[in-house]
Amino acid sequence: MSSLEEYLSLHYPVQITEDPDEGCFIVSCPDLPGCLTSGETLDEAITNAIAARCRWLAAAYSQGIPIREPGTAQPDVACLTLSISRSLHRLLSKRARTAGMTISQYCVDLLSRASTVPAEG
Repeated sequence: MSSLEEYLSLHYPVQITEDPDEGCFIVSCPDLPGCLTSGETLDEAITNAIAARCRWLAAAYSQGIPIREPGTAQPDVACLTLSISRSLHRLLSKRARTAGMTISQYCVDLLSRASTVPAEG
């Protein structure tokens, strides 16, 4: 790319996450590290994301910081699908609610803690 206008014309993918604790939507642009914003409504979050992307690109361009092409960022998360019994699912669900987490958050927490335990052998 040779001009800021060319970067501004590109369509960068965004990730939108609802944060019920804060009562807002958080928007990040994986291809533009640190480009993050939020809004109380989805429309506000998207509007703020467009403005944040423009400011991020303008700042990076003016400072000579390398700018990634859209869709080139490595994902920060991987997806794991498990088949578990209904009774285990109910138990995990109940414990997650008690901990104030989603079942996904609870399982990630359990796996993170278990992975720090030294392996036997």
